[in-house]
Amino acid sequence: MYYIAICDDQQEFIQYMRRSVESCMQGEDVTFYEYNSGEELIADMEQRKHLDLLLLDMQLKKMNGNETAKAFRIHFPSSMLVFCSGMYEPTVESFEVTPYRYLLKRYTEEHMKQELEAIVQKMKEIIHA
Repeated sequence: MYYIAICDDQQEFIQYMRRSVESCMQGEDVTFYEYNSGEELIADMEQRKHLDLLLLDMQLKKMNGNETAKAFRIHFPSSMLVFCSGMYEPTVESFEVTPYRYLLKRYTEEHMKQELEAIVQKMKEIIHA
């Protein structure tokens, strides 16, 4: 069983990422958690005992991706973190929380699929190591 969280303020992008990740998981058991803000994710983290992967938008309405990632790392120091953004460029602060990748929402569907396949593969390797 894999546990994956997606945090983005655009529900359409959450659904797109969920479908894309599901296609990479090849029928494996996955539980998805969806959040529309950093505050919502942080508030729910106490309920989660385990997360394998967080796909996190960098530009959220109140609490931005960097702030959200710092709080996430306190609860899940070894979980895989992947930033996603349409406009926001990475900063030094972005890398202090050791993200695995930084995806751009403007990627073509094929490029996004390749990135997500690599992310899912790495997640599986980490879990089964």
